[in-house]
Amino acid sequence: MSRNLVAENWRLERSRYLLVGNKCTECEKYYFPNVQICTDCNISKLDEYVFSGKGKLIEWTKIYEVAKGFELFAPLYYGIIELEEGVRVAAQITEVTDDTKLIPGIKTQMVFRKLFEDGSQGVLTYGFKAEPQI
Repeated sequence: MSRNLVAENWRLERSRYLLVGNKCTECEKYYFPNVQICTDCNISKLDEYVFSGKGKLIEWTKIYEVAKGFELFAPLYYGIIELEEGVRVAAQITEVTDDTKLIPGIKTQMVFRKLFEDGSQGVLTYGFKAEPQI
C-alpha cells in the first residue's frame, strides 16, 4: 500500500512546495502548519502566510538507527528550527559534513529535497529540510 493518496496530494499541493501557514488578522500570531482558530484571541480570521524559510537552529540530534526507507540517509540529523517569524518546526538537517559545526543559534534555510521513495514503483516524495548556513 502506498503512502501517497491522490486526493490528499492535491489538497496539500501548495503546502508541499511552499512553507505555507497562516497569520491571525487580529493579534498577528503566526502558525505552521495551518490552524483554524487563533489560540491567543480565539478568532477564526486567519490569512494565508508564506514563510521565508530563514531561521536558526535551536537543538539537534544525530540518529543512527533509522526507519525503513531512510537507510540511505543514515546517520540522519534532525533538529528544531525557529523561523524568523517565530514559529518552530522539526526538520531533517541536510548537507551536514561536520556535525561539530551544528551549534544552537546557527542560521538555517529551509530547502526543498527528496524525503523518501515509496512503493514498488519508487514514487518519489519531496519536502522541506533545513540546511545550515555554515
